Amino acid sequence: MGRFKKWLMGILLVLILGVGVSVIVFWHDIQEIRGVMKYANVFKKEKLVENFRSLYQQYPSTTLQRTDPVYLLPVRFRELPISYVYSGETKKISD
Repeated sequence: MGRFKKWLMGILLVLILGVGVSVIVFWHDIQEIRGVMKYANVFKKEKLVENFRSLYQQYPSTTLQRTDPVYLLPVRFRELPISYVYSGETKKISD
């Protein structure tokens, strides 16, 4: 029975060391995956309103001040097309 315990403890120790080394080696990837999952959870329906309300706290940003006066783009109205081409197929807006 003592031999079996030693053998089992050895396997358990190798597994724990293997997991520990894997975590150290892949730490950057693990953090990247956690960040992507956290960002993906922002858009879950149950908490969408609360998440967007506090989005600036989770993902801070800075305001950039303009250096030159703003250039106003000229307004040019035109009719929208009735059809368009997508992936080689012509589709109608009404579809």
